[in-house]
Amino acid sequence: TLFRALEFRTLTAEFSDAEKSSTGDTNSTQSTPPEQSQAAHEETTARVDHIVQDETELQQLVTQLQHAQLIAVDTETTSLHCHDAALVGISFAVQAGEGWYVPIAHRSDNLLESKPKQLPYAIMMAALQPILEDESKAKCGHNLKYDAQVFLRAGITLRGMTYDSMLLAYVDEAGQSAKM
Repeated sequence: TLFRALEFRTLTAEFSDAEKSSTGDTNSTQSTPPEQSQAAHEETTARVDHIVQDETELQQLVTQLQHAQLIAVDTETTSLHCHDAALVGISFAVQAGEGWYVPIAHRSDNLLESKPKQLPYAIMMAALQPILEDESKAKCGHNLKYDAQVFLRAGITLRGMTYDSMLLAYVDEAGQSAKM
């Protein structure tokens, strides 16, 4: 299911339990609390995280994004206010347990140290902009409106926005805060 693919473990468990009760499946044993099942899942699922620091890694990411049915995207910025925010990095995921981070404008805490390893901005944007602007590539994230505005300030028009977990949370729990 989509919830399982996006690693929404609590929602997966809730909908699974609701489906069992609506279909009359009462033969199942007592369900495991979501916190326990999530912990068990995390213990058995290996995570793979990539930091894109060279052109080979960038090409691997682009290949993953080109073949993905759904792309989770998130921006890292200098501010919570989109009109003041500068893009610092972009995170991507296309499958459970694997994430990609592209540093865009990282700098050292100490001005005497060299800048952290990252590709030139123009090379990264030339590779990522076509995918981010591709309407046929479905994108999901949390508060995509913010990300779209940050991307726009960087010269990218984010297209293909399909799922926004903040909007879904609002619809599911109207009146509750959807900020995470």
